[in-house]
Amino acid sequence: MRERLVRFDIFLGMNGSGKSYQMAKCRRFNERNLILPATRADKVWKGIPELKAVVGFKADPMDPAGRRRVPVVYYPEINSFKGDRVIFLEGSDRDRALAFNSIIHPEWGFHRGGFFMDDSKRYIHTKGSLPHNVREFFGNRRQNAVDIFLAGWQFQDINSDFWGFGGMQLWIGNVQRQPTSMLLENHPNPNGVIAAYLFSQAINGKLPTSQRWHFEPYPNPPLR
Repeated sequence: MRERLVRFDIFLGMNGSGKSYQMAKCRRFNERNLILPATRADKVWKGIPELKAVVGFKADPMDPAGRRRVPVVYYPEINSFKGDRVIFLEGSDRDRALAFNSIIHPEWGFHRGGFFMDDSKRYIHTKGSLPHNVREFFGNRRQNAVDIFLAGWQFQDINSDFWGFGGMQLWIGNVQRQPTSMLLENHPNPNGVIAAYLFSQAINGKLPTSQRWHFEPYPNPPLR
């Protein structure tokens, strides 16, 4: 039996570069896709049904007496829906964290499909080590049959721990800030990434400002 290919694609580009549009093309790889749009105003994801959450309460594991209750968010249809669904992570930082942690939970989180994170810095820290649950979700994407696609405006929007995960495909669009050696210290070939960035900038620099839509793959040719 042929081994299933697991994708991990990162799209980088400024506002108007077409990164969401390019990322949306990847929906064809899976029969089920869960999308976290940057905002409700994003036209690329318009018209896709919204996956509704249910809020409940459970015993606080930090309370030895077991009396205190804490909120928990879950999505009853997260692993039964067909086609595409969106979840809008809104509210306070705490509200967004509760929802995101439920989506990537190892037991009742999303499995079997494409997972799209537009403007991923809104819910994954750009600096410091990745939280254990985020690292576990990305590390177990093959076992859970999850393809991951995420987007950011700059290299600086992507946590450098991601470079340590195998099988990553970069798509470098019109970005303004060159990645630093510190940012790429965990990448196996930082010079190759910088060369791809410079090549992308050279091509986009020759295009009209409103049409700088070139995305340079790294590695090139793409892994899949």
